Amino acid sequence: MARPLSCWLVSLTIWFPALGALGQAGSVDVTFNPNENHIYGYGAEGSVYALARRSDGTVLVGGTFTRYNDRVCGRLVRIHPDGRLDSTFNIGTAANNNVWAVTELVDGRLVVGGAFTSFNGTACNRIVRLLADGTVDTTFQTGTGASDGVHEVIEQPDGKLLLVGSFTTFNGVPKGKLVRLLADGAIDTTFVIGTGCNANIQDAWLMADGRILIAGDFYTYNGTNRPGIARLLPDGGLDPSFTVGTGTSNGVCRMFVQSDGRILIGGAFTYYAGVARNRIARLNDDGSLDPTFAPGTGANWDVNVMEVRPDGRILVG
Repeated sequence: MARPLSCWLVSLTIWFPALGALGQAGSVDVTFNPNENHIYGYGAEGSVYALARRSDGTVLVGGTFTRYNDRVCGRLVRIHPDGRLDSTFNIGTAANNNVWAVTELVDGRLVVGGAFTSFNGTACNRIVRLLADGTVDTTFQTGTGASDGVHEVIEQPDGKLLLVGSFTTFNGVPKGKLVRLLADGAIDTTFVIGTGCNANIQDAWLMADGRILIAGDFYTYNGTNRPGIARLLPDGGLDPSFTVGTGTSNGVCRMFVQSDGRILIGGAFTYYAGVARNRIARLNDDGSLDPTFAPGTGANWDVNVMEVRPDGRILVG
């Protein structure tokens, strides 16, 4: 399951601070104009980390910014397809710290994750659910929430929510960077991860069969070596059929699962399983390196975002 960010990868690469979108063949789409009033300030005046295109065509934008088109906003806005701010999105002061993840649920409600401890004045540690109009959904009760940042939120077909990030506890319960919640915000106790990951999870992907790929800066999952990437069973146990050997030499920032099951990974690594792969690699379904994907000298700095086009070509940023 692709993260919302991937749907708008091309826009993301130039949303700072003169926020814009690329048109055909990489030209700037001049119909996308967040500076509709031609006043000081273009688009998001700060970094954009989360994008989610909604079913009605509007786009949710989250990040570190506190102004959008010179209007005060709390790190989250909803914009029209042409880039104009949607003033009907009633989020008040919104998040008091950075927003890292935004997910629209099947029912139209929104889940927002990040580094914040309150949303529009309501205490909610790093995770909040909003009604479609932007007001806080008070039926989503997460207690003390996450002890540190939430980097990604994925809705499962059964309505449960997977959260990954840098947190070590959730509502006071030890959770090594990963937790699954019931629809009301309570911890799903049937999802058993043991000690979880020993370092941050940066990305997650829900597969069609319910298994879960996680990637990040970790070296172990529940005490078993899985440097950079691991695959979990639907109940949270480690999938023994996915083996990575020595894995990545440094962190994985992003993944993309192709339609044929092969897995693209990008990040800060320069080796995978002892083979030189500068910051981008492709894996087979069993976790082994795909030797047919030969990026040469690869990227000279971290790969943070990626997307596969319908024609099979790959965008990276």
